[in-house]
Amino acid sequence: MAVASLFGFRGSADAASRRAHWHVSPLVDTWAYAFSWLPVLIPMMLVGDSHRLDYLPVYLVILAFTDVHRHYGYPYVYLDGQIFQRHPLRFTVFPGLMLVLFLLSPTLAAQPFFVSGVGLMTGLAAVVALVQVISRDRSDQRPSGRAHGVALAACFGVALLVAGLQKALFTPADAFDRIERNWAVLAGLFAFTLVLDAVTLRERPEARRVRFVAPVLVALVALVAAFPEVGQRSVRLGQVLNGAAVFAGLWNIWHVYMQKYGIFRMYNAKSGVPDKVPGWVDRLLIVCWLPLYLFYVGPLYRDEVFRLFSRGRQILTPVFDAFEALAGVMLWPSIALVVFAVGNFLRWELKANGLRNRARLTMALGTTLLSTTFLYLHPLKAYLAYAFSHAIEYMVFVWAFQRRRYATPLEHRPVIERFLRWPLVTYVGTAVVLGLAFLYLKYYGRWIFRAESQPEVAGLTTARWVGYWTVYQSMVHFYFDGFLWKMRLPAVRATVGASDTPAPAPAE
Repeated sequence: MAVASLFGFRGSADAASRRAHWHVSPLVDTWAYAFSWLPVLIPMMLVGDSHRLDYLPVYLVILAFTDVHRHYGYPYVYLDGQIFQRHPLRFTVFPGLMLVLFLLSPTLAAQPFFVSGVGLMTGLAAVVALVQVISRDRSDQRPSGRAHGVALAACFGVALLVAGLQKALFTPADAFDRIERNWAVLAGLFAFTLVLDAVTLRERPEARRVRFVAPVLVALVALVAAFPEVGQRSVRLGQVLNGAAVFAGLWNIWHVYMQKYGIFRMYNAKSGVPDKVPGWVDRLLIVCWLPLYLFYVGPLYRDEVFRLFSRGRQILTPVFDAFEALAGVMLWPSIALVVFAVGNFLRWELKANGLRNRARLTMALGTTLLSTTFLYLHPLKAYLAYAFSHAIEYMVFVWAFQRRRYATPLEHRPVIERFLRWPLVTYVGTAVVLGLAFLYLKYYGRWIFRAESQPEVAGLTTARWVGYWTVYQSMVHFYFDGFLWKMRLPAVRATVGASDTPAPAPAE
């Protein structure tokens, strides 16, 4: 029955009701969301495992799509004032910080910097303060400009006071030079988080989420930094950047999985049945493969992973050692988890939709087949197939979403509307231009026309500049997508055609 429902052999069903389950159409959804990985995976399966020799053209195409898709959501944010005003701090502070880091990265990378333990803790405290600001960027919780101004004044005031006390207490000057100035910054960050909470609570007594969590966390960070084994330890800046790269890689994996989860939830929201499938069922179907990858694929390809991701070797080596030691015990439970997740998904689909929601079943089949590729293919090939699928999913979703949102003129007349009068030029044209730009700036003289010199800007090759841009811009992309396309948002639900009322039952 599941196969018959999936491929549409039960012709007596209500065709209009079933078509409403899809986002764009059965054909587009099937090949853009469920099986977009097949066109690149099949060529890679027929050749060897060297991406620079055996399948370089396919490899470059995948990387171009990966770079391009991360820029597709920005016009929606910055060319529609209504969207930007929903979260002005999130859309300004975080990307602004990433832009500064992008511009400073070449200088930082060229210096043999060491970071003290107190410095690392100061950076962590700064992250806590940043999260405090951007997490409250909602109309019902957002601190006023006055609150931010008072908190910043307190931050600088306390930091200067602590710095002055340090200078007065530790003389002569050469002794002060050995004192951590980061303590002044830590004190300032503590003052900032504390005062921002206090002023916000006074302005908005109803803001229940203001519980002084951020200043407590900053204080704990400062306490950890006070321990000699932490505060007096120095670490190369390169090691810190390697840790950040590992974090970004893990965030990327989570981001890719959660996009697929979002598509499942979109189909669930569009189903219109009263007894919908719980979110944990879809999430488990997607992530149930991770233990099997760690305990089976990881030990087999650990050297290859370190070769492809050399910056993570130092941090990941003990992790891989632990997985390899536990592989014999955890392999069968990992397989059992996959079997349970697939069976559990089908059980809930039978209960909620009678196995008639072809959109969800097709997506489940495509995602499951894609997940199996890590078990029998070179992991880079499987990863590239996942990356290409992710990019196509995003580009098609954004295209379809925006075409519906701006199908008729909106009252506030956003700038993006003017561009979408010519949708093919806007979407296809920008994708082609950006893709060619990335290929030229990143790979010309490197993998394309290797005998030629690589283009340079400000004394650095454009490949290095684009490499830094990819890291920081992808972080912005990951962050924005974490809240921009949530299915629980009324505007998103309305635009994708989600229904909160039951759809007509299919005829038997």
